[in-house]
Amino acid sequence: MSGDVTREAADPERRGATRLGFWAAVVVAGAAATALALGVTTPARSGPFCSGSCITYPYTDAAAFVPRDYFWMYPPALMSLSFVVLLVCVHSRAPAEKRVFSQVGLSFAVISATAIVCDYSIQLAVMQPALSKAKPETASCSRCTTPTESSLPWKTWDTCSLASPSSSPHSQ
Repeated sequence: MSGDVTREAADPERRGATRLGFWAAVVVAGAAATALALGVTTPARSGPFCSGSCITYPYTDAAAFVPRDYFWMYPPALMSLSFVVLLVCVHSRAPAEKRVFSQVGLSFAVISATAIVCDYSIQLAVMQPALSKAKPETASCSRCTTPTESSLPWKTWDTCSLASPSSSPHSQ
């Protein structure tokens, strides 16, 4: 054990990876707790779990819930990116004979973070502005932002990519 402490003190790169990994873990835990709190307090607006004032297809009333219903997307995106940083630190500290396992975990974390950040970025950059401007031609795509038991990220991408060119908030 004292050999690990001596090696740790002698190698500033290992010390830096440990410190960065600690703070990445703190951010992951904080973002997870925040995402959980926001997810629990954001009521379902449509689908089988909607219990109050539900909106129905074509979801034109979804604009009334912007931006409140989008706040929950920020912590999971931050958590995904911080988790990648955490796994980079774990990979750098792993013994040589175990690095293949940490590399596999890191690869899956990168894939997951890419999917989540791309999905939420599309929803925040396209859907939220379109709904706040109350463009009826994009309101039907708002179902992409309401997670249900059958919603998957690639369904969101497919559905939103089929929207007309005028659905972009940047197009005039």
